[in-house]
Amino acid sequence: MLRASLTRLCAAPEPLVKVSQQGAVAILTLNRPKALNALNQYIAAELAAAALKADKDDSVNAIVITGSGRSFVAGADIKMMQPMSFADWNTNNLFADLELLRNVRKPIVAL
Repeated sequence: MLRASLTRLCAAPEPLVKVSQQGAVAILTLNRPKALNALNQYIAAELAAAALKADKDDSVNAIVITGSGRSFVAGADIKMMQPMSFADWNTNNLFADLELLRNVRKPIVAL
């Protein structure tokens, strides 16, 4: 179900995606403010896992994805991708975990 990248998450002092709940709304906060919440394979995996978990939670009716600091998401983490060739990037499909968000049946709002 969840790709193997979920088991390769980097050991960060804080989670890359903070999860909280306000009433029936799960709030998933991207937590890389110094990198303007730029997406890499690790944050993509944590986000997918958190969204799928919230989707299975009967106390959650909707999911909000937001960013910490001054940015929602700056885009892809170029520093991570810089040493890779296009073939490497494409073969490894670094953001494949984001495709798992399609399996979430509850409404998702990103802001």
